[in-house]
Amino acid sequence: MGRRREPGFQARPWSELSVRHRLSTAPGELALLGALLVVVIGVATVDDFVRLRDIQQHGVPATAVVVDVRDFSKSPDRPIVRVNTADGGSFSAEVGWQRWEGGPVVGDTRPVLYLPADPEGTVVDRTLSYAHTTHVLGLVAMAVIGWGDVVLWRNGTLVPRHRRGLLSRRQGPRA
Repeated sequence: MGRRREPGFQARPWSELSVRHRLSTAPGELALLGALLVVVIGVATVDDFVRLRDIQQHGVPATAVVVDVRDFSKSPDRPIVRVNTADGGSFSAEVGWQRWEGGPVVGDTRPVLYLPADPEGTVVDRTLSYAHTTHVLGLVAMAVIGWGDVVLWRNGTLVPRHRRGLLSRRQGPRA
């Protein structure tokens, strides 16, 4: 059932709609949600990058022993470590995703970096070969979602113009 339209009513093409009218459509709302998602992913990626850079530049070397492993069904296991500092102290910390080289095994000992100002915060395995995987994935996600937003905002759909005609011809005449 749709809205009743007056005789002679003709919908305006997407390109002629104002910003306010575009935002009041489903494609406009999706584009707005996508833009918000890009901002959230961007803030999280930059925050994680800055935190990792700080620990790599100002981190204090220590030795960590894996005391437990948190098992996550859909992501890599995360080790819980006991960090023994150079001054004889120790503390426990959970190592975040992409901060530990290989699979954690209870009893495994590794050299790590930690920040004395926040010892139970970020702990990074010093043998880690590449720590920026999450940052690259964040940038790729932002690029893909951002590109989709631009296409959606400009065209009102993600289906390219030359494909729209093909799709309507395949469906046949409407009753």
